[in-house]
Amino acid sequence: MAETSLLPLGQSSFKTLRDAGLIYVDKTDLVASIAKMRSPFFLSRPRRFGKSLLLSTFESLFKDGTKYFQGLKLESLWQEDKTYRVLKIDFSGEMGSETPVAELDRVLRDKIRDFAALHGVTFQDNWSDYTAAQLLERVAQECWGELVLLVDEYDYALSHALGNKPRFEAFRSYLQNFFGKVKECQGAFRFIFITGISRFSHTSIFSQLNNLDDLSLNGAYATLLGYTGAELREYFDEYVADAAVQLACTKDLIYEGLRLNYDSFRLSDESEDQVYNPWSILNFMRYPKRGYRSYWYESGGLFPTLVIKYLRHALAKEQAQAPEAGQVPTEPYRRLESLPFDRRQLSVSYDYFEIPPAVLLFQTGYLTIREVPDADGVPMLRLMPPNLEVNSNLAALYLEEVRDKPIDVDVINACQSAARFFAQEDLGKIRVIFNHALNSFGYDAAVLFKYEAMCRDVIRLVLTLSALSAKAEVISAQGRCDLVVETPALRYVFEFKLARTKTEAAEAAALEDAVSQLKDQRYGEILPVKRLIKVAVVISTPKREIVKFETVVA
Repeated sequence: MAETSLLPLGQSSFKTLRDAGLIYVDKTDLVASIAKMRSPFFLSRPRRFGKSLLLSTFESLFKDGTKYFQGLKLESLWQEDKTYRVLKIDFSGEMGSETPVAELDRVLRDKIRDFAALHGVTFQDNWSDYTAAQLLERVAQECWGELVLLVDEYDYALSHALGNKPRFEAFRSYLQNFFGKVKECQGAFRFIFITGISRFSHTSIFSQLNNLDDLSLNGAYATLLGYTGAELREYFDEYVADAAVQLACTKDLIYEGLRLNYDSFRLSDESEDQVYNPWSILNFMRYPKRGYRSYWYESGGLFPTLVIKYLRHALAKEQAQAPEAGQVPTEPYRRLESLPFDRRQLSVSYDYFEIPPAVLLFQTGYLTIREVPDADGVPMLRLMPPNLEVNSNLAALYLEEVRDKPIDVDVINACQSAARFFAQEDLGKIRVIFNHALNSFGYDAAVLFKYEAMCRDVIRLVLTLSALSAKAEVISAQGRCDLVVETPALRYVFEFKLARTKTEAAEAAALEDAVSQLKDQRYGEILPVKRLIKVAVVISTPKREIVKFETVVA
């Protein structure tokens, strides 16, 4: 059995991790390439992606050299013998959500004072008369050329000032002054690295660090944080094998389940590399019997509140747009799942109160870059939820908090059982879930049952709630099928037709049409290869229910 005590879950100290012999996914070749340079760096990544461990790795390198890097890629790449005095500031660790500016300054001042004492820097006058920024300036003058500055979660105070503009402005002014002092004595620092979730350059916080190298969208460092598929197999294959035993399936099915639930964070348009969320992967490896739970989302923080706010904004914008003549209405959430990609928009930093919803959702990890075909099959970059974990929780937030007619939690709970029925191939229960969705989602039935596409989108949203991969209009060799639903082992293909009158003849004709399409078109024949289950679905407009639900043998 795999030794779960070696999983580095929640461990953000590089030295402790190495001393304890915990699993360390070696990206130190990228660490070395950054550390060799002398410009200040910034990296934006979602929470729980390993930013703190990265800073701890830099701290160990500059403080202790290669002492803790034996056997890692960096050991043969690092030629610098000199060590430095490392000041690391974690804004998320230095303050609570309600900490006032004055208290934050006192805490930082004490931290810098302790740092100065540790390195033999003394002050002839009273250090308590200084602000933290002024004290940092004095320390820099005394240690010129000997310092490394590492700042983690610089935007923590700003993010926790939601809905309180005066508090936000107070912290903005404070941070502007703090980093202004860093700029004034920038020559004192051998290396500066700053992390956060959002970029607020237009707030003037970083405007004085005019040579700040933002790595956030740099394709060369797209895999600096998170696990690639190759790394997953190299470092965690033993744990995947153990999970397969505990869940009574094959390793291939576990890898496919991990891919569907936790993969597909593409963090740069310059690189096609995608990474897994490390927090969810490590939790799954420790507790495989719990299945593919929403570990990253459940770790919470303030961001669901933030996401709700911007989902509402995006939805209001969508609903304000007048539909084109003859356009078939769709469930609004479907449009929120696929937003235009604009690199200029992503690379520009905004005032918090002006940041576009798509940018904020990308920075916080709720959207990622994905290449999808347009109506003509031409690959296009879009912003989309990265995986089932994120998409299912976004859908739940939308239904409970954003949608004009919120859905009762009992309905949501019932719909979330759908994944079990798909895994069990229980088509009878799947039909019940589909009917439940069509009659419980708060639409005017006269509108909903008039449009095949809208019925499909409502059903798809239900399946998304259940953390199922449900995609509409999936392109295959000979056309687009209405709905493809995937489990790790199976691929379901659904073709929907409407019967617009109550007659048996109308229902039979609609069924025949659906069956014919499923037989003649090669729907679902896409990679990876899985066992196909094709289902023809007929929805009666006057009866407002599914009247035919039949599997089709090709």
